[in-house]
Amino acid sequence: MAELMSWLGLPASVAAAFGIVWGAFATLEKVTSSEKKAVLTQLLRSTDWSAAPLKLTEAFKGVFEAVFGEHQLSAKCLRRSFLFSILAIIVLLAFGFLNHYEYFQTMPFVILYKPSYRIIFFGWLLWSIVIDFINLYKTRLLIRLVDVLRAPALLFFVLIVADLLASVTIFVAAYSYLLTLNIAHQYCNEISSCPLAHELRLSLSMYRGLDASNWLNTLRYLAQGPIANEVAAYFYSGLLPTLWFLLYVLATALTRWLVKISDLISLTISWLDVQKPFQAIGFVAAALVAFFMAVHSVIVRLL
Repeated sequence: MAELMSWLGLPASVAAAFGIVWGAFATLEKVTSSEKKAVLTQLLRSTDWSAAPLKLTEAFKGVFEAVFGEHQLSAKCLRRSFLFSILAIIVLLAFGFLNHYEYFQTMPFVILYKPSYRIIFFGWLLWSIVIDFINLYKTRLLIRLVDVLRAPALLFFVLIVADLLASVTIFVAAYSYLLTLNIAHQYCNEISSCPLAHELRLSLSMYRGLDASNWLNTLRYLAQGPIANEVAAYFYSGLLPTLWFLLYVLATALTRWLVKISDLISLTISWLDVQKPFQAIGFVAAALVAFFMAVHSVIVRLL
C-alpha cells in the first residue's frame, strides 16, 4: 500500500491541485461583477505597471466581498469562513495522505486509541475556526490598506510578508497551548482523573507562550511544506486567504506578460482570452501551483 501511494501520490496531488485552483478561479469568473472583470481585463491589456497594485486590489476586493460578504461580522462571512477552514484542512490532509502515506497512515489509530492526542487534533479543528476567521480579517484589512494607501508594488509585498509573520505568531502561540493542554491532560490521567477546570488551570500555569523552543519546533514542522504533517496542514489552511491573494498577484503579473508576448507565440492559446480574465489568470495560477508542488516534492524526495 505504501509503495502504491508513493507512486500515485505526486501525480494525483498535482492534478488535483491544478483542478482545484483552476476551478476556484473559474467560479470567481461567474460570481464577479462585469465591472470588476472589466477592470481586470483593462489591467491585463495595459502597459501602466505603476497602477497595477491598485487595479489588482480593486478587482480582488470585489471578488473577496462576493465570496465572504462586505462585513466581517456578517452571518455570510462566518458561514463561509467556517466552510473554508474545514474544507482547506480536509484537502491538505488528503494531499498529505497521498504524498506522505507512511507518516499519515498512523493518524487514524492515534486519534482512536490515544485520548490525549484528540485534544490536539479536535481541539485545533475547533480553534482553527477562530484562527482562520482572524486570518481572514487580516487579509480583508490588507486589501483595504493597499486600496486606501495607494501602495506601490514594494510596499504591497512588504504588507504581505508582515501578514505572514503575524499569522505564524498567532499559530505558534495557539498550537503551543494545545500541546501544553495535552501534557496537562496526560498528567491528570496519571495521578487521577481531573475536572476539566483543573486541567485548564494546570495548562495555563505550565504554558510558556512564545519561547524559543516553541518557535523552533513549530517552524521545523512548517518548513517541511503544507502537506508534510498535520501541524503544517493546520497552519497553511488558515493562511490560504493570504496565500491566495499572493498567488492571484503573481499569476496576474505572469498573465499580463504572456498577453504581451502572445503575438510572438505561433500557437493560439485559448486560455489567454482576457475577456474572461479570472479564467485566464486561473489557468496560470493553477500551472504555478502544480509546477511548484511537483518541484518541491521532487526536491524533498531527492534530499
